[in-house]
Amino acid sequence: MKSWRSIVSVSGWPIAAKLSVALVLLTLVPMLGTALLNLRMSLSVVGEAEYRNLELLAVSTANRLDQLITDTQRVVIQASGDTEVVAFLARPRRQAEVRESVQGTLDNILRSNPNYEEIFLLDREGNCTIGTEPRMIGKPFGYRPYFKGAIAGRNYLSDILVGTVTGTPGMFFASPILGDGGQPVGVVTIKLRGATIAAVIKTLRVGQGGYAFLLDEDGIIISHPDPEYLYHSLTPLPTETLQRITAERRFASGTIESLDLPDLFRVMVGATEPGHARYYFSQQHADKIAGFAPLSQRRWVVVVSEPES
Repeated sequence: MKSWRSIVSVSGWPIAAKLSVALVLLTLVPMLGTALLNLRMSLSVVGEAEYRNLELLAVSTANRLDQLITDTQRVVIQASGDTEVVAFLARPRRQAEVRESVQGTLDNILRSNPNYEEIFLLDREGNCTIGTEPRMIGKPFGYRPYFKGAIAGRNYLSDILVGTVTGTPGMFFASPILGDGGQPVGVVTIKLRGATIAAVIKTLRVGQGGYAFLLDEDGIIISHPDPEYLYHSLTPLPTETLQRITAERRFASGTIESLDLPDLFRVMVGATEPGHARYYFSQQHADKIAGFAPLSQRRWVVVVSEPES
């Protein structure tokens, strides 16, 4: 009886067995190589398709936000040209005469769209003279960039700001009110609810563990389904940028922590075209892929991300 060692030893095999094994190997090795190549090609195709899907989702979301911004901008421009609104700030002697009518106009605009949180008028110094939120009356807002921009004679769209009176985030739309001679005599401002923008972002879900978020022009997350990451920056902010944000009182906190995502910052902040990226998110210990798309109305970027797995 043959020992186990003689059976296992190739040198002891009959020539026919050796030839059979060689032929099998010559057949299987190319097949395995071809299968591996096909698998890698298939994974590459699936990956590219998923990148494209994430980009398209980001583009459609950016378009929705652009439309929301455009519609609100039209309303604030129309309000700034209302005859009695102009008279209220351009002719102080008529304020008592038209106050009730102007208040009704502002109330009607507010009721016309649940996405608006408030609408108010600011005089030449930036003081609130009339509005839909009684707590705003008499408060100074001359330090706000939206007032400074509009009183200089141009329509202005703000970043996401946390209201100093209401304590809620929102986007401010301001338009100059032009008096006699075409000179600005005040500013009309509409606050678009931050919750409305957040709802557009939060409703977008992608597979298992996918989500969308919104970046501003400084690389700060201004909308995210997880509050833990809200108002965090992709990279540490330069000192001058942090000082500017603090001076504008943009957020409730003067401290903005970094998520340490320089790869995302490089490709997304300031982007002018849709694209995609792969990155490692250390906070979740996961490799991620993302598609992104810039808005046309604001230098913001919509990002749609999901686990690479």
